[in-house]
Amino acid sequence: MEIPVLNQENIAFPGESWFFYWRTSASLWESKIKEHAKSEQVIIPLNWSFHSETGETYDFGQNRPETNLKKLVDQCIKLDKRPVFFLPVTPVPFLANGGLPPLLARSISINPEELIFCAIDYEGKINKLHSFFDTRVFKAYSKYIYELGRYLTTENITTDLWGINCGYNQQEQFISYLEDRSKVFQQGLELFIQNLEDTDLSPDERACEQVLISKFTDTIKNLYCETAKNGLLANWEGLLNVAFLGGPTTSHIERMIGVDNQRRHSLDLFTAISNDSLPSSVLIPMKNKEGNLKKQLDQLVVRSLIHTKLKSSTYSDDEPTYFRPLTFFEIIEHKSHDHISDWWPLGLLNYFLDNYGRVFNKTSSQTFVNNSDSYSFEKIFFLHGCIFDDVIFRNMLNIFMNGGKVIIDKTNMPEKIDKRLETFFFENSLKVEKVNYQTVISNVALGEGRIVVFAGEDIKKLGTKQQTMFWSKLIQTFNIPHLAIDHQGAPDFIWRTRGPRQGELSYEEVRRLSFYNSTSYKKKVHVDLPKNFVLMKVLDEINTTVRSNSNELNIEVLPGGSVSLDFGLYS
Repeated sequence: MEIPVLNQENIAFPGESWFFYWRTSASLWESKIKEHAKSEQVIIPLNWSFHSETGETYDFGQNRPETNLKKLVDQCIKLDKRPVFFLPVTPVPFLANGGLPPLLARSISINPEELIFCAIDYEGKINKLHSFFDTRVFKAYSKYIYELGRYLTTENITTDLWGINCGYNQQEQFISYLEDRSKVFQQGLELFIQNLEDTDLSPDERACEQVLISKFTDTIKNLYCETAKNGLLANWEGLLNVAFLGGPTTSHIERMIGVDNQRRHSLDLFTAISNDSLPSSVLIPMKNKEGNLKKQLDQLVVRSLIHTKLKSSTYSDDEPTYFRPLTFFEIIEHKSHDHISDWWPLGLLNYFLDNYGRVFNKTSSQTFVNNSDSYSFEKIFFLHGCIFDDVIFRNMLNIFMNGGKVIIDKTNMPEKIDKRLETFFFENSLKVEKVNYQTVISNVALGEGRIVVFAGEDIKKLGTKQQTMFWSKLIQTFNIPHLAIDHQGAPDFIWRTRGPRQGELSYEEVRRLSFYNSTSYKKKVHVDLPKNFVLMKVLDEINTTVRSNSNELNIEVLPGGSVSLDFGLYS
């Protein structure tokens, strides 16, 4: 394989203000941060193996200055940068052995396709990942967390620290590098099944291998996460999914034959955003991050997502300052190791992609529970019946009672939950309106709040056109203010939003629509403008022509072209 020639930026700053402190001398930290940190934040992924080769003894500056995290933090602050630690709770793709100290790297991880789990980094090196299901690894990880926590406390380092679940996108789903099918995983799974209580899973769930694998994997991930949280509580901000562009096996093959598909990376970036993940390009050589991909990484990640996702619980941020992804729909996913969303067979995600673009966010049921205090009741929540338990039922009712909207596919909903929902409607004298369109749809309203219940198994049997009509009629009842884009003729596009700044107070919201033409042919877009949308400005216009009047826009984007348009929205 051809090894790319690295420049100085690529060595220490491989992407999006990630600083690999172990790749350069401590004496050069300040100059490199000053020159290359593009964001207000400097992301510092912690390298376990760099601080300990054995997992027993640890060096945080006592022997090598490059391990001195206190000095690194102080230099960031001196340069008016906000350091943020990333602590992996899973294998990482950009380090040998997946980040494990060499003496702990004993069990090669096997991916769900039953191939050796590996990744190709920005130098062209193949990093084989090792299993986190090895009990010796967890024992050593616990000691690492203890030593790291003691060091941060002793040095009075108050830097925010996020646990990161490292993974990649494949078939629109986020796949963690923790997932494993190795011998050590299989041994742990057998013990896990033996120790399951009768109340932990239903008989049907016990009979499903994928459910057991999912339950075991989540248990181990939570074990690592809770160990890190409890040991680093003063710094801990939460768990974040990080999706590495170039992580799938398909990307490995392309890299090996000297091809790097920029548009695939671009679409993976968009997928990461709608999967509630932070995209990272640190696996991709700098020479392959040009053109539209470079613009997307800068505009969507560096100048947007990093700021909105890494907001500290103690950090005050001016909401109108940064654009964040526009999200109308919150899709709560059931964790499945076959990596297929419960909503794909119903045509919902295809309908969104074709008619709204990526204005949806997919999160796990666990995240839905953990983030109950920060729900946005302006979104429409989609919940599948199979994810319901007592906690999710209470959270769903909380959304409804606060004026939120919930759409429920009652397929595989536990019988006791179904009865509780009917009882809730009866006890609160709520009128249930029933409509028969492709299936029986039940609609319940209370003030601004709505609950819509339908049988997904009926929609699953429909053809694509009928599924599209079903979702179109249902979603239209929510009167969502949005500009329709002809998906078939448009280049890749994405919506973002922010609050109005001073001087924009006549608008309730400012939305930015960005087009990127990564194809080799010209693309044309026609957009009808409703009265409550005002084109404010056109910016970052490259190889693009925009013609506008009060009622419509006509946009022509040449190959490699891009453009962003800001719209003011009022009632």
